[in-house]
This record gives sequence, C-alpha cells and structure tokens, in this order.
Amino acid sequence: MSVLTKFISTRLLSGFIGIGTPILMARGMEIDDYATFTLSLACAILLSTFTSLGMDRVAYRFLPAALHNPWGRGFILRFLGYTSAIRFTLVGSVLLVLETVLGSFDAIGFSGLQNEIHWTVAFTLAYTASNLMSDIAHGVLLFERQAAFTLFTLALRLLIVLTLYLIFGQLDLDWMFLLVIGTELILAGALLWVVLRLAGGTHDASEHPSEPPTIAEMWRVGLANYWSYLASFTGFTSVQRILLGSFAGTTEIASFGFQQSLADRAKSYLPTNLMQSALEPLLVSQYGKGVPLTEITGQLDLMRRLNAVLLGSALVLLGISGYEIIALISSGKFQDYWWISIYLCVQYLINTSLTLAWTSFNIADRLPTMTKIFASTSLIFMPVMVVLAERLGSQGILIASILQSITFLIAIRFIFKLEPAYGLWRIKRDMGLYAAMAICISGGVLLKPLIGWLASGLLGMLIFYGLLLAIRYLTKDELQALKQLVDTRQ
Repeated sequence: MSVLTKFISTRLLSGFIGIGTPILMARGMEIDDYATFTLSLACAILLSTFTSLGMDRVAYRFLPAALHNPWGRGFILRFLGYTSAIRFTLVGSVLLVLETVLGSFDAIGFSGLQNEIHWTVAFTLAYTASNLMSDIAHGVLLFERQAAFTLFTLALRLLIVLTLYLIFGQLDLDWMFLLVIGTELILAGALLWVVLRLAGGTHDASEHPSEPPTIAEMWRVGLANYWSYLASFTGFTSVQRILLGSFAGTTEIASFGFQQSLADRAKSYLPTNLMQSALEPLLVSQYGKGVPLTEITGQLDLMRRLNAVLLGSALVLLGISGYEIIALISSGKFQDYWWISIYLCVQYLINTSLTLAWTSFNIADRLPTMTKIFASTSLIFMPVMVVLAERLGSQGILIASILQSITFLIAIRFIFKLEPAYGLWRIKRDMGLYAAMAICISGGVLLKPLIGWLASGLLGMLIFYGLLLAIRYLTKDELQALKQLVDTRQ
C-alpha cells in the first residue's frame, strides 16, 4: 500500500469515528450542558492557537531539512524545548487573566462556562500539548504516525462515550471534560515518544547540506504566520462560537456548536485536510529546488477542486434533505437550525481557496504581504460580524464570514494581482460545478414529496457526480501526478 493511500485511509477512518462522538454527546447531554461544553472547548482551542506564535508553519518550513543534515538531531530537540517553554508560559499567563475576567462577564451563554472554568483551564493545557506535538511530528514528516495515533485516541474516545451512553442513557458534563482531556494527553505523550526516538536516531546525509536556520529566520516566518492568525481570527469557528455566546440563548449556541463540530470532523474527509500536513512540506522542498510557482499552484488548485467535489455533493444532499438529517442525528433537538449546515458548507467551499492561498504565499515566502491585506479585510468585517451576530445570531456570523473571504480573494487575485494567487482557482471551470449543484438541488426538492427525503437526496448526489464526470472536472492524469509526488516525497 502506498504512503498516500495509507495516510488518507487513516485520516478518513479518523473522520468517520470522530463524527460519532459529537453525535452521541448531543443526544446524551442536556442542551445547556452541551452549550457549555462547546463554548469551553472553543475558548481552549482559541487560547492555544493565539499563543502558538505561528510555530506550526515554522515546523513545516525548517524541520524537514533537519532530517538530512548533521545538525538535525540537536536542532529538533532544541526546537521542541524552546517552543514548549514559550507556548506553555504564554498559555498559563493568559489562563490566569481569563479566570479573572470571565467571572465579571455578563452573558446568558457564558453563565455555564463560568462555573466550569477549571475544566477549560485543564483542556487548554492538554490541547496545547497535543497540538504542539502534532505540528512537530508533521514537520519531521511523521504524518503517518501522527494520523495513526490520532485515530487511536478518537476511537478510544468514541468507545468510552458509547459505553457510558448505553449504560446510563445520558452523559454527564464532568465525564466528557475528563474524557477529552485524557485523550489529548495520550496523543501528546505518544507523539513526544516518536519524535524523541527520531531525534535520537541517525539521519540520511544530503547531497547538498545546508546551514541550520537562524533564530531570526524562524521568528520571521513564525510571526508572519502568527499575524495571519490574528488577521483571520473572525473566521475561526472557536471565535464564532464565543461571539454567538455573547448574544444568543443556549439552544442556538448548542445547535451552532453541534453542527460546527460535525462539520469540523467531516472536514477530515476533505483533501486539503487529509493531505496538507503531508503535502505542504513537500511543496516547500520542491520550490526550494527550483520548481516554478505556477506548477506548485497547479497542485494546490487540484486540491481545491477535489474539495469542491465533496462539498458540492454535501450541499446537494443538505439542500434537499437537511431538515430531516439534522432531526435524525440530533434526536429531534436541533432541526430548527438545520440551515446552519448549508451556510457551513458554503463557507468551507469558499475557504478552501483561502486556506490554499495561505499555503501558496508561505511557500513563496510572501506571507507578510498576504497578512496585511487580510488584516485590512478582517478589520473591516469585524464590526460587521458583531452587528450581524447581534441582529441575526448564527446566520449573521456565517454571512459576515463568507463575505469577508470573498472580498479577500477578489483583492489578492484581481486588485493586487499577486503571483502566489494565480492558478489557485479557475472561475470558468467552476461554473459547471455550480450549475450541476443547482440542477440537482432543484430536482431533488421537486422529487422529495414523491420518493421521500432519503431517496431524493441520494439520487441528487448520484446525478451530481455523473454531471462532474461528464464535464471532466477532474482528470486521471492530475490525480496520478499528485499520488506520485507524495509517494516519492520529492
């Protein structure tokens, strides 16, 4: 089995298993408890992300070279030590401030979170540890091991939740916090073990040995990436949940968090999420060897179109049968907000181009330019999102996020005409995709009263795939070239 096939299979299975846990939690927990749980996890993920200082892209950019140079062993260990010390110092400091500030924050959605602040602190520390080790594992090209360990922890989490649900018929909030904290620590420990083993081993000699990166070089890449996080904070799902918690009631917060959790897990099936951690270091290496940027962006455009096929089929299914699907999986709790899933699919469809743009600009070493433009659009849309959140709730948040992404993509491609943005998407080629989606959704809605919601939804997806084959939206040669790139790691 090829490296790519094994890696994708593991990630696909992780996505499937990961979807089961939030479904069981939503069915087994009280609505108020589930709202508190989703807000707590959102705060933890947000705090961990904004105290990372952009070190994930530093790992992707500089650690691969450490595998083929005599200085690599010590460099990996120093990188692990320094980044751990910095991140946990920052996280600890921010958590002390959070405990003080949150107690005086007056919002309906945050009332439960204030009572569970100790769990939020514990999960933040555990998630930071597993996130840090995942970044380093990806940087040293251990993406298969990382995927396998993630699969194990997700399976363990699902098994425990299912057992508790079957025995007790309900799920306690404290149990769920203890479970997610424990599994994150298991993942962090397993990845630390494999990274230390790699660092203690031998490295293949490179035909063209290089000098180790300087601290200034790493900080330049890290801070550029970090500013990109700050600039794009309105697009983070954790930020959106926290913002909604300031204005909405617990039912809408729980519905929004539930569907975002499912969407986040379902994103594991998207090619950009399956392969970016494996592909980006390889593309950085290719660009460093003189491969033209246009060829690099061609590979990224292929990833975007692969994403579009899956997201388009999801939009067809949800556009036809979304109400019934959400009612079924949430045990009749959240179907009144089924339209959130439509907005999320549209958001992910657009944000695929946004994600790959960050990758392209990082490869071309143009992140500062992109960050400035995105920061401008983020500042413009931040008050828009707050106003729309107050007036329209979750619908307003998602509308503002979609409009911001569209505005930014238009700016880098058509207004500023930046080279790393060329070739990332081709509007004419996508028109066939959009037309196929419209045809299938319209036909499925008309057929639903006659053949039922399930049959009409599945038929719509089948016809959608057939139309894409007819217009040759993807080609076999493109897919084969991508497979060869990952298999050879060159």
